[in-house]
Amino acid sequence: MPTPEPASPLDPGTAAGAGTAVVIDDEAGLRRIVVRLLAGEGYRVQEHDCGEAGLRAVEALGADAGLVVTDLVMPGISGVAVATVLRRYRPWLPVICMTGAWEPAPGEALPPGTALLQKPFAKQDLLTLVRETCARASHSQQAASQSRDRTATLRNAMDLVAAARALRP
Repeated sequence: MPTPEPASPLDPGTAAGAGTAVVIDDEAGLRRIVVRLLAGEGYRVQEHDCGEAGLRAVEALGADAGLVVTDLVMPGISGVAVATVLRRYRPWLPVICMTGAWEPAPGEALPPGTALLQKPFAKQDLLTLVRETCARASHSQQAASQSRDRTATLRNAMDLVAAARALRP
């Protein structure tokens, strides 16, 4: 008899999101809305107003980081850089990028496995994308175990931040 898959965050049979969600957006009003929506679904949520603070939070949370929702266009470290660094060093971590108007620079693209949510969005759009993104991430546990070796080389949050800064033109 096959063993059942563990429930992913926001599955109908799951009361709470798994882990801590990190919300990164320089727009305070939208950030608070996303925080409330995710908290209402059972996530513990940390909010940050820039990519650097968000990456520091992910590093500090370690295995308790369960989801990252970031704006794409922000001063300093962009959401593209955040997603790129997380895909490289934490490929099992679900990442959703939000944008109202994003024109990628030449050679700039979201890394594979990163979800995109267009602003403005309805509550259900966000929650559906969270479910789908987390479900896909839960199916990549093998990649997670292979990638944990790379993560072990990161000594602190500055390593993620330095990697993201290196991506800026």
